[in-house]
Amino acid sequence: MKSNERTLTNLLNLDRRVYLYFANTAVWDIFVKQATAEGFLWSGNSKIPKKLRDDIIAMNNNMTFNYIGWAGHMLFGCADEGIYRIDFAKYINGAEDYSYKKK
Repeated sequence: MKSNERTLTNLLNLDRRVYLYFANTAVWDIFVKQATAEGFLWSGNSKIPKKLRDDIIAMNNNMTFNYIGWAGHMLFGCADEGIYRIDFAKYINGAEDYSYKKK
């Protein structure tokens, strides 16, 4: 990983909970590689699933991720100010504004 690349670890410094959006399985595959390389795990300290099962997950301060369920999806859809909604594809591609925007 290049020193100027955006990392998942950088997102741990945000002052709100982070939800990551994945547009497709190709973006998920990139995420799994990057998260594994940075030492992240899935909830329960297991390996991050290789298959995309949901388009939105939560990032925790203890370097784990988890699914958010229906309540988390509602929170994400309402653009609640208590969370950061990050489009992972935009984030890793260096977009200035990488927040998720409803299409």
